[in-house]
Amino acid sequence: MNDVPIIDINQDRQTAVAEISKACTQWGFFKISNHGISEKLIDNMFKSSYNFFDLTEGDKLQYDKTNKGRGYYSLRKKALGRTYGDLDAFADEKETFTSGDELVEGDPYYLSPEAEGHFTENVWPNSNMKQTWTQYKGACQEVCNKLLDLMNCPLRADKPLSTLIAHNYPEQKTLPEGIRAGAHTDFGTLTLLATENKLGGLQVMGADNEWYDIEAIPNTLIVNLGDLMKRWNPAWRSALHRVVNPPVNSDSRRVSIVYFHAPNYDTDVKGITAGDHLMEKFNMNRNI
Repeated sequence: MNDVPIIDINQDRQTAVAEISKACTQWGFFKISNHGISEKLIDNMFKSSYNFFDLTEGDKLQYDKTNKGRGYYSLRKKALGRTYGDLDAFADEKETFTSGDELVEGDPYYLSPEAEGHFTENVWPNSNMKQTWTQYKGACQEVCNKLLDLMNCPLRADKPLSTLIAHNYPEQKTLPEGIRAGAHTDFGTLTLLATENKLGGLQVMGADNEWYDIEAIPNTLIVNLGDLMKRWNPAWRSALHRVVNPPVNSDSRRVSIVYFHAPNYDTDVKGITAGDHLMEKFNMNRNI
């Protein structure tokens, strides 16, 4: 197998559709160019994330609302391998800041029993971070809308269960028990990843059961399919992936910006609602 392809999503529709379908079948991963999100906005997301993670641990813990699925998750607070069935997986060597969709007052959709746990208030350290993240989240939603259109996929959303997060993978002075992110599949429909080309990066398992490095390319986003997408189209892959450790004492700090798209909570995806599926996975990842 070769590296995952780079696809221009603004080329002629027929070619884009064919290239995306092929990548979804072979890899479940691809990279996109001409995605429409400005380089300045992406740079601002990285600056905002670095500014937060550079705070002292005490300051960051002020924004720990993990009981509600929001805010700061400290180092080794999650274990993604457990969401894939490895209940003894070591905790991940990363810290995370999480944001998501909020409840809309007066709209009964957000107040039903099925909505419980999905919509909660975000916690922002400052207004600049809130503004940047809100703008970026909207831009990612537009990219996902375009991709879903090219995939002829109905799993779109006007009241999505999407989340925008940042991971900080610190340099490692000693070799830890676990890795930066344990092997797992993503939960929703589409994932958009902006990351840095540093040591200790993303790997995807190919259809041949071998691990392949995914290199970060400037001005592109990495896209992968989640479990709900594979449930909708079993011919496509929701590929196992992980983030491996760098060499000890290397210049390897890495920040990744990740947007997870998921449809409305009451969307039925072949026998399970999107909300029930996601809540099950979230709980497996939180209970460390």
